[in-house]
Formats: sequence, structure tokens, C-alpha cells
Amino acid sequence: MTVCRGIRGATTADANTEEAIHTATDRIGPSSHRCQ
Repeated sequence: MTVCRGIRGATTADANTEEAIHTATDRIGPSSHRCQ
């Protein structure tokens, strides 16, 4: 089973790319947006 955690809060990404979105969400909480 895949476990995913959501993010609560707001941020902006420099571009509409996976890498830019991961970088922006890492500012909120490292690895909190990645599925395990």
C-alpha cells in the first residue's frame, strides 16, 4: 500500500514543473509531500 501525506499551507513555485513544485513544497516541510 502506498502512503501519501497532504500539505496544508500555501506556497508558490517558480515554474509548473515537478521539480519546481517539489522544491517549493520542501520549503514548507521537507519530504512531507512525497509518497512512501
